[in-house]
Amino acid sequence: MTAPKASPLIPSPPIGKPMDTGFTLIEVLIAMTIFSIGMLAVASMQIASIGGNATSAGVTDATSQAVIQLEQFINGDYDTEVVSGTETVATTTQPITTYSITRTVTEDDVFDNTKTVVITVTWTDNGRQKQVTVRHVIPKII
Repeated sequence: MTAPKASPLIPSPPIGKPMDTGFTLIEVLIAMTIFSIGMLAVASMQIASIGGNATSAGVTDATSQAVIQLEQFINGDYDTEVVSGTETVATTTQPITTYSITRTVTEDDVFDNTKTVVITVTWTDNGRQKQVTVRHVIPKII
């Protein structure tokens, strides 16, 4: 009887050495562990990014509220509408949070015949007090 011929498609291992095919269980487990650690790092970065975006949205909304109030004072009459002192001018509720807007007007603070308007918007974000301040000098136009 003759030995069967080796198929040209399936290589035969050298004599005395077993054929290495595939990965061992240890190699697969190590690869899965490394992949899992990488995915956990990506997930934590995503969570931090979402929190940063929410904080940025609050700052953007507060700045918009401050600029709206400031533009109303800039467009108003210098002597009657822009009165010296400090007052809470508005409390607005946006979809995310509630903003408290305070205005302080100081006469002749920087230069003579000017009024310095400081708009401060405060709100609470995740239990922490946040604040945006916009400052503008309005000249008395003669």
